[in-house]
Amino acid sequence: MGDGAHFVLLSERTDGHLPALANVLDQVRREWGNATRIEATDKFYQALLERHTIRIEPREEKKVAQVP
Repeated sequence: MGDGAHFVLLSERTDGHLPALANVLDQVRREWGNATRIEATDKFYQALLERHTIRIEPREEKKVAQVP
């Protein structure tokens, strides 16, 4: 649908709320663990880049045999 005015019918409204920590603790732990793991991986690769030179060479083309 293109730009322009749109009408929406609201049939119910519920106030938002912050969930109790106990209700989201597992998710918070999982997200924190993921963030920590990503940070450690980034630091590891950064340390490798500081010690090494990376050179990407073009791939050799494979020659396909011609059938007479």
